[in-house]
Amino acid sequence: MNDRDLVNLIVDDLQPFITVVNENFCKFISHLNKRYILPLISKFKGLIFNNIQELQQLLTQLLHDIMILVNFITDEWIAYHHLYIEIPYPHTSLNIAKKLAKTFDHWEFKECIFADISDIAPNVVKAISDLIELDYEVEHIRYAAYTIQYQLKKV
Repeated sequence: MNDRDLVNLIVDDLQPFITVVNENFCKFISHLNKRYILPLISKFKGLIFNNIQELQQLLTQLLHDIMILVNFITDEWIAYHHLYIEIPYPHTSLNIAKKLAKTFDHWEFKECIFADISDIAPNVVKAISDLIELDYEVEHIRYAAYTIQYQLKKV
């Protein structure tokens, strides 16, 4: 048993960090390996953080190696109300564009972006225009159903 094994155990089994100081867990680990000393919570959090950074770098490299194009949706209703990118309030076009740009830069997607699929909300339409002004090459595709519904409401 080593620190990496412990991190994998806690992360893979979705255990709380406090597990590493649980008396019964400490006894169990001691029975398995008397020489292994469990890390303090503060050190353990650092190990988890390092693990996350390593995995993120691996994922970034993997995506970079296999990605040809990236398409994204800027409509939380279509994404089943699960927000993958939290946009700061207020949801202005500038806030949306900045957050998308920051996310794309973080994951090194700038050269792979092809299309955004969205409704016709004015802030989103403007945000995509703002992204284009920031040198992101994005094709903005609007949902036909939203456009038709919007036009019907005007009639």
